[in-house]
Amino acid sequence: MSEINIVAILYPVQGKEERMKELVAKMAKDVHEKEDYTLRYIMTEQLGVETPDIVMIETYKSKEAADQHTKTSHFKSLFSTMESEHLMAKPPYIAQTISKAGFDLDRKMIS
Repeated sequence: MSEINIVAILYPVQGKEERMKELVAKMAKDVHEKEDYTLRYIMTEQLGVETPDIVMIETYKSKEAADQHTKTSHFKSLFSTMESEHLMAKPPYIAQTISKAGFDLDRKMIS
């Protein structure tokens, strides 16, 4: 099976952006240390807006690996904390995708 990409957009409540970024940065460290099936896990921030959305760019070895990520204790803890601290302005947008064309950091074309 092919690698699975996820684009996840998190919508922080205005004034709580830094707390959300702090939690997601910790999550990235946990994912790096504990998930060998996660190939890419990058937190990015939208530019040019008052309350920037956090856009996650993730790649997993397989669909099963992507599903496994959502069952980890660190994933559940992140979303539990964001909910209990009322950090999300609305539910996240999640898109699971498969690469069809283009290139990545290695500059090799995907075909």
